[in-house]
Amino acid sequence: MKPSEIKIGDVFRITMNKANGITPKPGDNSRDKFFVVLGFDGNGNVYGGVIFNSYVNINLPPFVQAMQHLVKGDDYEFLSHDSYIDCSSIKTVKKSKLLKSNSLGRLGTGDVSKVCEKIKSNSRISKVELRRFGLL
Repeated sequence: MKPSEIKIGDVFRITMNKANGITPKPGDNSRDKFFVVLGFDGNGNVYGGVIFNSYVNINLPPFVQAMQHLVKGDDYEFLSHDSYIDCSSIKTVKKSKLLKSNSLGRLGTGDVSKVCEKIKSNSRISKVELRRFGLL
């Protein structure tokens, strides 16, 4: 896939680690996550987005739990079950890594809109970060 073909809402399976803001499980160095592209920096070198989780972790603070967006597994071929998109923070992925990752499909416009609304309403994400990825 060429960088010019990557669109907002595209979903990729990416191996992520602490550099991407993901905490691997004990004994692992990384985790495979579904990553939704929400924007890219002005240079096009870094993509900002959010990740899918299989469930809402009850050990997270209530604010973080409230920042999850339910996505129905029946709505997307790449999902085998209902999942949650974590809108509590923006994760970053370098262009080179994204281009080497597996493209899975694209979120529908309704889900993209709801995710973007949650991201924009999140007081813990700075306006600078939102502007960096074209979300403001």
